[in-house]
Parts: sequence; C-alpha cells; structure tokens
Amino acid sequence: MKKFALLLAAGLMLGGAVMAQDETGALGFGIISESSKNAVVSKNIRFSLFLDAGTKLYGPFHYGFEFQGDVKKLTQTTADLVQTDVTAYGLGGNDWILFITTNKLGIDATLWDLDFSPRGYISFDLADKIQLLGFAGLNYNWQTLDTKYTNKNAAGTITLNDGTTIQPGGSATYSNSLDGTWSLIAGLRISVGAFYLDYTRFLQSNDSGDYTFNQFNKDRLGLGISLRF
Repeated sequence: MKKFALLLAAGLMLGGAVMAQDETGALGFGIISESSKNAVVSKNIRFSLFLDAGTKLYGPFHYGFEFQGDVKKLTQTTADLVQTDVTAYGLGGNDWILFITTNKLGIDATLWDLDFSPRGYISFDLADKIQLLGFAGLNYNWQTLDTKYTNKNAAGTITLNDGTTIQPGGSATYSNSLDGTWSLIAGLRISVGAFYLDYTRFLQSNDSGDYTFNQFNKDRLGLGISLRF
C-alpha cells in the first residue's frame, strides 16, 4: 500500500505542473470491472484513479502522458492458531483423558492487488464537452500481503518467528510485497461532460478464467468521473 501512495503523490505533482503551465489535462476516478467467465461481476470491481497531462498537437487533436492506478482487495482470511493439551488422569482401570484447547493466536491476512500504468495518448477534443482518447503503454501489477497477529492467550506472551514478543491482547502487523509484473496495454476512452467510459486491452493475456492471484492481466472496462482542465 505504501507504493501506491507514493505513485499517487507523483501523479498529483504532475497535475500541478500541468495546471501551472496552462496546458490540458484531466483527473479521473471511478471503478473497473475485469473480464471473467464465472465470477459475479461485483467481485471483479476495483477502484481506479488516473491523471493525464498534454498539449495541443493540431487543431482539436492533443497528445500527452498519463498515470493510472487502481487497487483491489483480492482476498481476506481470518484464522486462529489453536493449541490442544492432552492430559491423562488416574491409574489402573479408572484412567481417563482430559482435552484442554487454548486459542493462542489470531491471524488476519489481507491480499491487495495493485496496478500502476504509465502510458502515452492522443485525443480528439471538442472543447470540454466530448473527448475521444486512445492510449498505449505499460502496466505494472503487484500484490501486497498485510498480516496482523493478535495474542488471544490471556495466560502469557507469544513470540513470533522473527523474535517479536506479543503481550496478551496485543498485536503485531507485517506488510510484504511480492514481485511485480510488467504488461503491454492499449485502450480507448470516451468522455462526455464529466463522465467517461474506457476499455483497456492487455496485449499479454493470462489463460482464460476468473481473476485470481496468478491471473492479473485481464481486459478491463472502466467508468467514472473525469474532471478536465
């Protein structure tokens, strides 16, 4: 998540530079639905933000550069690490066994899927009413796993593998980013007034199927609000 915040800040700085130069650009935010064969559409929704900056090419035609980023909570898992103690009581013919189960550690893991896409574009603008835009560039995808460990054992402390000690009722949080992947993309966007609709085509596609941990470069359809300046 820290990477996404830094990329967003860089995009906003670009927008400030463009407005200071009195050139053209747009700030857009909306939702994206990935292509999928079987999953419910609502489960494929991710949130998107883009910022573009350009200048006039000839007449109503413009060219420029844009940053686009999006984020999706891919999955969230909650589990408990339970310890069971077995104690045998009695001798001879009256033996019996007592099972004592203790909830030791709570684990909450959230996997975030994020994209950052730098690309160039050419657009046809009719004032600030209608814009037809074509873009091409790269998309960088990576996953970040946020894990929270909570000590649910009121009887004593718990020590994690890295040596961190958690007091009863206390917690520790870790964030790990997996290796990212670059993909080639191209797409189209139409803006009418303050609204836009766009389509992104991944030129290096995964196998067909639902969006999963390994299938991250699916073609996408987005819509939202575009504030052009």
